[in-house]
Amino acid sequence: MAIETLMDVLAILPNTTTTLHKKIEAFRQIKPEVGDHLLAIKWIGNSGSHAAILTKKDLLDAYELMEFSLQQLYRDRERRLNRLSQEINLQKGPRS
Repeated sequence: MAIETLMDVLAILPNTTTTLHKKIEAFRQIKPEVGDHLLAIKWIGNSGSHAAILTKKDLLDAYELMEFSLQQLYRDRERRLNRLSQEINLQKGPRS
């Protein structure tokens, strides 16, 4: 579901009823390496939801691939978080 939501956020084949696999394949045309990671996560998820027994290592592999994929997609995280903490510290509270 996380990858499905990510594809929606990134507007990969929006407003279609296509499969997650096809969305990932379309995304691979834009960012091949990240797309490969997301496809690997999908295969792990498919195995787990179709009677295969996943190991702790399988789950950790999927989480690590997802974490790395998100880091690749949102590289400005450090700059954004530095700016956020500065704003919160200046206001001595949340930005809201």
